[in-house]
Amino acid sequence: MKMKRALVATGLTVAATVLPLVAAAPAQANARDCRQYVYDQGYVVGEDVISGCGQTGIYGYQRCVSILWNTGVRQEHALVACNKR
Repeated sequence: MKMKRALVATGLTVAATVLPLVAAAPAQANARDCRQYVYDQGYVVGEDVISGCGQTGIYGYQRCVSILWNTGVRQEHALVACNKR
């Protein structure tokens, strides 16, 4: 009986850890989505936009917005684009 409980507990722990990772993966955005949004809004996607959309880490969103603003992307477009990265 103890062995069965241990196996069930291990199985539940693995499922609780792995399931959110598997379920969240398809919904994640990436830098390409950011660049595509900027392009769809009528902007030229050059090196600065590629750099901005490629920002990652804790301050990546803020750096992305700042870089896009500095390249002439309107604020409302930069905010949406950087949410897509």
